[in-house]
Amino acid sequence: MSDRTRIGEIRHRVDLQTRADTADGSGGFTSGWTTSKTVSAKIEPVSAREVQFAGKVKARVTHKITIRKQASVVSHMRVLFQDKVFEIHGVRELDFSNRWLVLDCEEGVAS
Repeated sequence: MSDRTRIGEIRHRVDLQTRADTADGSGGFTSGWTTSKTVSAKIEPVSAREVQFAGKVKARVTHKITIRKQASVVSHMRVLFQDKVFEIHGVRELDFSNRWLVLDCEEGVAS
């Protein structure tokens, strides 16, 4: 994608999620995810590779997700699209138009 984003390319509905701790009734907490906002996005695969960790092979798939600028999006959030979870590793502006954010993400598993 060039630095110019066309509104028609922003066609996927995604959930921006934050981690939330909930009291478990026994004095402790359980941690989960809650949707803070649903927005339209463009999702583009960037790279895929296999890495070996602790004797196991794991696929690492990265994506670039473009959304309209949101002041509340930070790198410890995640994106949920259908049954896929994308961990946000970086948040940056697409260009100097102050309209678009690019979320550099790695596809993960729901937890």
